[in-house]
Amino acid sequence: GDMCLTMNLKTLKEISRRIKSDVYLKIQRNNKSILTSKSKKIIQNRPIFQISLTGRNKQKIDKFKNGELKVEIYYNRLKNEKKKGLFAYSVNGKGNVSRIAKSYYDSKKKTINFTTRTLGRFAVGYKR
Repeated sequence: GDMCLTMNLKTLKEISRRIKSDVYLKIQRNNKSILTSKSKKIIQNRPIFQISLTGRNKQKIDKFKNGELKVEIYYNRLKNEKKKGLFAYSVNGKGNVSRIAKSYYDSKKKTINFTTRTLGRFAVGYKR
């Protein structure tokens, strides 16, 4: 209910080729304790998710070579937030965030939208 993921045929074929067993797509909410103090100012109380893709034999895909994942994170914009200031951010292992290019807020769907070739942690952030 918090996120919509879309994979194209190229992505599905790549997963099938790289993982020769059952595939598990896991979407997990994270809390802000993983963030640095600088990152906490950008993310604040907005959602943070971790997306992972594994096979039954612990095979893991961290990055797509040919495919991509379209991500929509549902987010109701606060009254003091301008839609042009809302973006998706990737979160690295040290808790630092970086804005995802071409991410944007869709006010009709109330989603933060972006496309990625890399799986990991993602967050909704606000840049004034």
